Amino acid sequence: NTTLDLSGNGNDGGFGSGPVSINSSCAIGNCLTFSTGGNSYVDIPDSSSIRLPNSTFTIAVWLRFIDNTGTQRILTKFEGNFDGQTYAIIALSGAGLFGFRSDDINPNQIDATTAITDTNWHHFAVTRNQTNFTIYLDGRQDASSAGTGSLTYVGQPLRLANTLNGSLDDLKLWNRTLSAAEISALYNSGNPTNATGLERNATRLEHRGGNASLTGLV
Repeated sequence: NTTLDLSGNGNDGGFGSGPVSINSSCAIGNCLTFSTGGNSYVDIPDSSSIRLPNSTFTIAVWLRFIDNTGTQRILTKFEGNFDGQTYAIIALSGAGLFGFRSDDINPNQIDATTAITDTNWHHFAVTRNQTNFTIYLDGRQDASSAGTGSLTYVGQPLRLANTLNGSLDDLKLWNRTLSAAEISALYNSGNPTNATGLERNATRLEHRGGNASLTGLV
């Protein structure tokens, strides 16, 4: 199975060998549901359009846990032999907290302060503006922290899910820092493509033969 990059940039994603299902009870349109049983993920091969810049970027995603009892990876841009991370979003074990991770940034972790303890859909975003990192949860600023360092890319894929027991929808990456008002609009407006014009340079991946809106890439 394949997720298609509808921009024509060629950032199609391939399914792992584990179970991935397409569902319609999602945040926006259809979505993909993953399990923690192993190899349940989508890999997007490395390209310049998924290499976030060092000074400004935004990552945003809708996520719903089936359970949050273990540390779960929502997305990871790998370094090395899949043993490092240029950038990643995780959910902390048993805490219901989202966090941004990067082996190239000091400090290498920035965590939300509000725990997610239910199985409803929630919107998470992280922005970088030079040395300032900000986390948003459900359209509101939740945490902010300083961080320094340059992201390193070595050709590894961007992996969606893997150890995630839950669903992902409408994952998007930008090469600029969205404002607080834009993040709020992204959360509140349903499909931001129609409502806000934030998608000027973003694209979306959809499941071949389906309509599983998964991600937007710079």
